[in-house]
Amino acid sequence: MSGALRLFCPDLRYPRVSAVDLAALQARGIRGLIMDLDNTLVGWRRSDIPDDVLSWAHRASSMGFQICIASNTRRYGRLSRVAEALGAVYVTGVSKPRRGGFRASARKMALELDQVAVIGDQLLTDILGARRLGVLAILVDRLSDREFVVTKVNRRVERLIAARLERRGLMPPRSGEELH
Repeated sequence: MSGALRLFCPDLRYPRVSAVDLAALQARGIRGLIMDLDNTLVGWRRSDIPDDVLSWAHRASSMGFQICIASNTRRYGRLSRVAEALGAVYVTGVSKPRRGGFRASARKMALELDQVAVIGDQLLTDILGARRLGVLAILVDRLSDREFVVTKVNRRVERLIAARLERRGLMPPRSGEELH
């Protein structure tokens, strides 16, 4: 795989956060989940958490996982409410795909980088950041078509990258089509 293209290739891919196989992550030694907020855990600018996502997060906590939401939102009240409902901590001012916010998230959970995975809905931010840091990168489908204007532009580029990964047989298949 070409070096540049490899940076956008997730290790795992699921249709929703709630389909992510926690037992498989645990078996890999993953103890912390660095999560994107918008269109991964909740819809863009929303704070109502889908029931399946809430159940999944509670199951993750009961299995010993820590969750840290890594976000650049300036709506701190919303972020705080979502994090509290999920039993998560959070880091603000994250400039994905820069590595600093991901490192800060791992530090907040007091975990080493090889013990964390990044879960998000965007190749150009979440997956690229995870790959640059060398941690497990998990792509989930976005929850909603409603997005920030810059994200809409990024999605066009992402479609081209994803198509190239698919053509080369590099994009992992979606796992867990049925919700757990």
